[in-house]
Amino acid sequence: MRGEKLIHYVALAFALSIDALAAAFAYGNSKVRIKWASSVIVGSICSGLLGASLLLGKIVKPYIRPEMNKMICFIILLILGIVK
Repeated sequence: MRGEKLIHYVALAFALSIDALAAAFAYGNSKVRIKWASSVIVGSICSGLLGASLLLGKIVKPYIRPEMNKMICFIILLILGIVK
């Protein structure tokens, strides 16, 4: 069970890294310059939010049924799609 969680965490970190790499290529292709300090601040905030979300998920997991989890995820992605 513990190894399975580790695989999920590694997969999440890998997916986020690939996303950040794609965004960096897009900015570089558009000749957008981002200062080193700004990049560190954004990276720190993103890492902190990822850690907080993993912790929050661990805390609320016992209180949410798997069926509700799928519905909550669907609603969040739907709202993000509509807003964007």
